[in-house]
Amino acid sequence: AFQKTIGPPERLLRTKLRMAEALRKQKKFTDAQTFLADVIKDSPRLLEPKLERGYLLEDWAKAEPNRWGAANNYWRALASQLEPIRSLRINYYESLYHVAISLQGLGRGTEAKQTLKSVMILSPTVGNPEMKKRYEDLLAGLGQ
Repeated sequence: AFQKTIGPPERLLRTKLRMAEALRKQKKFTDAQTFLADVIKDSPRLLEPKLERGYLLEDWAKAEPNRWGAANNYWRALASQLEPIRSLRINYYESLYHVAISLQGLGRGTEAKQTLKSVMILSPTVGNPEMKKRYEDLLAGLGQ
């Protein structure tokens, strides 16, 4: 019956994403990763599952600090993919924000600050006021 309703693929995708997010927040990282891999396989071009994968890697690294390298590499690669796409610019800034967080996790605070500052120099609004505030707050936490 669900498949016959309007928009079931989109609703099913949203449900699967929420499930992956719930597993991540419960710190069931391996389960979340497995679940999310299926979502990404089914919808490889959608951005939301890719962002959720980044959040998963970051939360996993917070629990297991030896995983910060994987989180950093992932966010860098995603930012690189998003950079040329104007319509996804805010997601590009989001990815760079998480690059800085992962650099901090790797103990590279100076590089994290440089990353944030260079983005803010090239794009002072950083997409919108909320994102700019997040950048400024993270910079303050890094000891600007």
